[in-house]
Amino acid sequence: MNNRLVITIDGPSAAGKGSLARNLALFLDFSILDSGALYRAFAYFHDQGLNNKEIESSIEKLIFIPEKDDTKIFYEDTDITSSIRNEEIAKAASELSALSDTRKSLIDIQRNFMPSNNLVADGRDMGTVVF
Repeated sequence: MNNRLVITIDGPSAAGKGSLARNLALFLDFSILDSGALYRAFAYFHDQGLNNKEIESSIEKLIFIPEKDDTKIFYEDTDITSSIRNEEIAKAASELSALSDTRKSLIDIQRNFMPSNNLVADGRDMGTVVF
């Protein structure tokens, strides 16, 4: 087990978790994990025809960069932030998140999401279930 710190921010949608997490990560110079973006990325890769194992592999390569007004999400040096933050992907993410296979895939990724430094993780059940 490593000695890195994890700060979790739980709460319902539209409660300001993302803004708080982003600003805290910037202030403390911590990495950030946006669980909502993970579910959207899952939907994004699913829409590209990838199977669950391929999606998991792709999601493990995501890099989250907190900025003042947003958290940028990169996949293989490509900024996919706007691609995963549209209504079509949001709807698909909502539908896929209802599936136990999706949740199981992502909970394991979230639990293992420990970059080389400390972490701020935001999303429903981050403190109560994931970490």
